[in-house]
Amino acid sequence: EAQVDWFFVDHPGLGKLSGFTLILSYSRYAFAHLFPRFSFEFFIEGHLQAFGYMGGAPHALRYDNLKSVVLKREPLTYNAGFLEFARHYGFEIRLCNPASGNEKGRVERLIRSIRDTFLNVADHHQSLPALNQALPQWMREKNTTIHRTTEAIPLEKKKGEKLKPLPDRKWNNVLIHLPKLPTKTGFMIFDTNLYSVPEHAAHQPLSLHVFVDRIEIY
Repeated sequence: EAQVDWFFVDHPGLGKLSGFTLILSYSRYAFAHLFPRFSFEFFIEGHLQAFGYMGGAPHALRYDNLKSVVLKREPLTYNAGFLEFARHYGFEIRLCNPASGNEKGRVERLIRSIRDTFLNVADHHQSLPALNQALPQWMREKNTTIHRTTEAIPLEKKKGEKLKPLPDRKWNNVLIHLPKLPTKTGFMIFDTNLYSVPEHAAHQPLSLHVFVDRIEIY
C-alpha cells in the first residue's frame, strides 16, 4: 500500500504552489513534486511521476476525501476519470474514514518533515523548475537515511515491496472538457485565462483538451 496527499506552499515569489506526495507504507520510500495547481491533470501527473520514480505501482493507494478521487461517500461515488486511471494501472483505491487523517499518518508525517526542513529554505529557489530540482535531492537524502520508526533505510527496505509492473501503454494524461461556445468576442475561458480562437471557429462549440503543459482547442 501507499498513501497519497497534497500539501500547499505559499512561496514569496511564485505564489501558492501544490505539492504532491506519495509514500510506500512498508518501506517509507517516498516521492514528492511541486505543481502550479492541484487540479485533476496535475493529480494524475503526480501519480505518473511517482510510479516512474519507484519503478512500479503499489497494489493499493490510500486517500482521504479528495474530490479528484471520490465525489461523495453516501452512496460511494468515485471520480469516473480517476477510477478509469486506477483500473489502467491495476491498483485498489482505499479511502480513509471521514475526519480520520490518522489513517494516513505516514504521508502526514512526510509532509510535516517537508515543511520543517525543505520548505524552510524553499524561498532560496526563485523558479518552479529550481524547486523541483532541489526537492528530489532532498527526497534522495531522506530515502537513503535510516528511518526513525522502521530503523531501516527506505531505499534498502523498498526491495521488499512487491510493486506492480507498469503497463506497456502509458496513460494519456489529458482532461477533455465538454464542448461549449466561445465568448461573443471570440475567446475560450479556462482557469481565469482567455484563449483566442480563429474567426472561422468563433461561432461553433469548441472543446478544451487540458494537459499539464499546454491547452489544445478542438
